[in-house]
Amino acid sequence: GSAVLAFLVISTTTSALGATLYLLCFCAGTIAGMAIVTALLMLPVRAAGRHAIRVAQFVRVAAGVASIAIGLSLAHRVGIEDGLFAATPTWSP
Repeated sequence: GSAVLAFLVISTTTSALGATLYLLCFCAGTIAGMAIVTALLMLPVRAAGRHAIRVAQFVRVAAGVASIAIGLSLAHRVGIEDGLFAATPTWSP
């Protein structure tokens, strides 16, 4: 996205030096912007360091329970409702 914009601007310049300077400024701005966003996203995670272990454990348990529930639901639908385990299994594509 933004790299295409940078190359469009570079294509309109007539000076190789101007294009190089613009590209260097664009790269430096992109790196600085990414560093700032990363630092801002890190602040809440760092502040919640003590609670992170409990949150991670809760997420793992919740994901496991959800995975088992979805698996059982699919097994019931395919095995019982769709008749996979019936005396005469039926299948329709």
